[in-house]
Amino acid sequence: MSSLVIRGARRASALSALALLFTVAMVTAPAQAQDDAPSAAATPAEAERSDTVQELFRRANELAFAQNYAAALEVYGALTDVGIVDPDVEQNMAVCHARLGDLPRAIFHFERSLLLRPDEGVEQALAAAEDALARARAEEEGEAELVRDTHFARALVRGVSERALAVALLLGVAALCLALVVRRRVVGEVPRVIATLAALFIALWSLGSGSGLVIKQGWLRDGAPAVILDDTVALHQSPDARSPVLETPARGGERAMILDEYEGFVRVRLGARQGWAERDQVGRLR
Repeated sequence: MSSLVIRGARRASALSALALLFTVAMVTAPAQAQDDAPSAAATPAEAERSDTVQELFRRANELAFAQNYAAALEVYGALTDVGIVDPDVEQNMAVCHARLGDLPRAIFHFERSLLLRPDEGVEQALAAAEDALARARAEEEGEAELVRDTHFARALVRGVSERALAVALLLGVAALCLALVVRRRVVGEVPRVIATLAALFIALWSLGSGSGLVIKQGWLRDGAPAVILDDTVALHQSPDARSPVLETPARGGERAMILDEYEGFVRVRLGARQGWAERDQVGRLR
């Protein structure tokens, strides 16, 4: 692969080998440190924690720029271990995994980043990683197929953040209440009809926003979304490493749904297949 750019504003980087195009977005550590600087009202403990987080992020970026991707991943991992949930951290981890040739984990972290903040560049990077993985497997094995989440409703809200949907819902409910109050108080047939039509439109808006939020949160899904992390993962018939395995294993980068967990194993569904896999071989997205 050609050069991969860890973004310091918002710029795209093209990777030619394996037709892998990663458009990666990543703010620079100094800029983020300035934006997230602790306020004067912050307690000493909060300020110290913020400084530590910024220092870790800055150090990880420096290692990534120096192409020491394995070490950078360790530092980014330290951030996630202390509870930092950030789309830029997830993007950077995806880039590092991709540069190390671990495309399944790159796909996992790109998906995590998109859940936190929809971004067209990350969408392109994710599609490129999937394409590169499929091409590599096709060249090696003769054919390749990745199980993806192609649900129509989830595709509609994929490019909208949960925060935007929640804000739209709250504003819609407030506007609907206002429209109903206005309808009760206006005098005349024409103003009343206008207020009624406005209330109906706002109600539909609120319904759409609420439905999108429900879909985005996965409240109606059976299980938790996940990505297979290792290249080949055996699917057992029961949560026991000694139990028989299914003929077709799960492959790295495939989308799955976690249906159950038991003593280091998770029961996953991949399309029509179901089986038990070791927990550390499956990355849970939520």
